[in-house]
Amino acid sequence: MKNLFQKAFISVLILALAISFGATAQTEPGAFTAKKGVYFEVGGSSGFYAINYSKIFHQKGKLKLNASAGFSIWPKEI
Repeated sequence: MKNLFQKAFISVLILALAISFGATAQTEPGAFTAKKGVYFEVGGSSGFYAINYSKIFHQKGKLKLNASAGFSIWPKEI
């Protein structure tokens, strides 16, 4: 049983590596249209919900600088 599990694990690992070699990333950064964004997050890293604001203030080549701020509430009792 252990040998069968090892063979299956190695087969899945080889398949995942073979698929990932065919993937390519973007070579040029795409032009962005929105410099400001408001996001509503439910059940993420903030707990229950969060409201975030983000602004891109510089993009040149592969460099993109942005700032963001958010607000969330975490209840005392879960």
